[in-house]
Amino acid sequence: MAVAILPILAAVGVVGMTASILAEVIVIAIGLGISLLSQLLFKPAQPKPSDVQTILRQATAARFRAYGRVKVGGFLMFANTKAGVFDRVIAMGSGEIDAVEEHWIDDNLVTLSGNAVSSPSQYLGKCIIEFRTGTDAPALYSGLNTAWPDLWTAAHLGKGIPSAWIEQFQVKSEDMGDVWPQYANTNYRQVQRGAKVRTISGGVLSAPVWNDLASNIILDYLTHPDGLGLDISWIENEITSWEVAQGICSEAIDLAAGGVENRYRIWGIYRFDERPADILARFLQACDGMIYPTPNRGIAIKVGKWEAPTVTLDDDAILGFSEFGRGRDILTTANTVRARFTSPDHDYLETDADPWVEDADVAERGEFAIDVDLFSVPSHAQCRRLQKLAARRANPDWVGRLSCNLRALPVMGERFINVELSELGIADTFEVLGVQLQIEGTIVKGVEVQIASLSAEAYDWAALTRSGDEGTPPAIPEVIVPENTIPDPTGVIVTGLTGSGTDVRVAWDDPPDDFLQGEVRYRPVGAAEWIGVAVAPGATAAAIFNIVPGSAYEFEVRHRSTTTDRVSC
Repeated sequence: MAVAILPILAAVGVVGMTASILAEVIVIAIGLGISLLSQLLFKPAQPKPSDVQTILRQATAARFRAYGRVKVGGFLMFANTKAGVFDRVIAMGSGEIDAVEEHWIDDNLVTLSGNAVSSPSQYLGKCIIEFRTGTDAPALYSGLNTAWPDLWTAAHLGKGIPSAWIEQFQVKSEDMGDVWPQYANTNYRQVQRGAKVRTISGGVLSAPVWNDLASNIILDYLTHPDGLGLDISWIENEITSWEVAQGICSEAIDLAAGGVENRYRIWGIYRFDERPADILARFLQACDGMIYPTPNRGIAIKVGKWEAPTVTLDDDAILGFSEFGRGRDILTTANTVRARFTSPDHDYLETDADPWVEDADVAERGEFAIDVDLFSVPSHAQCRRLQKLAARRANPDWVGRLSCNLRALPVMGERFINVELSELGIADTFEVLGVQLQIEGTIVKGVEVQIASLSAEAYDWAALTRSGDEGTPPAIPEVIVPENTIPDPTGVIVTGLTGSGTDVRVAWDDPPDDFLQGEVRYRPVGAAEWIGVAVAPGATAAAIFNIVPGSAYEFEVRHRSTTTDRVSC
């Protein structure tokens, strides 16, 4: 299934190019085209959002870089304990990020007062968090340096590495289940606004700022040293196409639940051990995008929006056709598109979208389903728009190749064209999937165009009714707040034992859970020390002997959890 479109070779004006420039353009286009096609057919599994939400201990870990908003863990850089204090430093990515918006300890969103965790209450006075955004001149973690002057020094700045220093303080054993249930494996995650990227205004590139529009992120990946590393002149030579794409990506799309969102955004990470073609392909996939080289040593971009065709190939241009037929073959056709996207409402994890189903086609010939991973897509609505396009491309009315004369040269740089082929009775709009020049020596003799039918309807959107294209998003799970309080015993009563003036019985109601065990203690009023009383497992009463007649006593009963060792009071 072609979700990302293969690049076209060049813009109009190819006839006037020299042979050397033409050869360079063809080599670039073939390289990009083969890489993207290979990604679609044989792509390895891309990293899932859940893959970066833990703390990993690896000697040589693959670095990653973040775009948009992400929730990430990281890689352990330092860990040591001294005098009841556990210190860790965690690398949270690579390259400068814009900001840290949230801090999470295990599954708890925590609030900082300065660098001290102030809520939830179980962490009050028990944890501090400092972080760095990965600038080239970060401040030293001075508190860590003070605690470990020989192990963490001014040479340990972590330049260009977002990081966090977490300091956990020792607590009573009975409180461990509340505060540090995973002990040294306590998970820490951040919600980050990722890399700063360039935007375009009036044909001029800005200094990097945070932005999540798909075209700006693709521009950054193409030119960043940790991406493809292309010289920025490749973008500047086709800056108009990038500014147009930025405008399309930023268009406000209505949502069924109310409000709007930008048409195409990208949130997610890429790892430095991935193939660049795989990374670029999934970023293009997130915006229905295509890039292509141009004869002026530029790279242009187009993102998914219908353009009324301005070029028509008819019988005067078409010399012949091949591989032409109705629809895809049985191995590539589809009428149901299942997809997963990254959902901020589901802890920034991969989440199933509502499948796109072509009901009439399913009823006629049964279900043919494909699965698409759109982990760079941060919303259900955007995912559904891409699912609809995927479904239309997987089941076109016509698909094939046209052999044309030089009248087809204007197809270069076009995404949608009209085709009028009288021999097959075709007069329809088509998407250009690929263009190949037929060259003899230095002379262009003809043009071969690969096409598949696609209409403006594929880009229509009916989000304002829940029965429309947006479908039903996955239900937002109810937030479950862990119960950290062990309930107090109820029905506590103290009575004298029958026939004795010096013995008493303390009793209480059955506990609400089987794992709760009663504990009893007593003391004379005014005494400093409590005296514990043995309670049989599962018992709801205990006897106390040799009470001094006429003296006043205090009695206490509490519950203890037999699984976490937490107590009620």
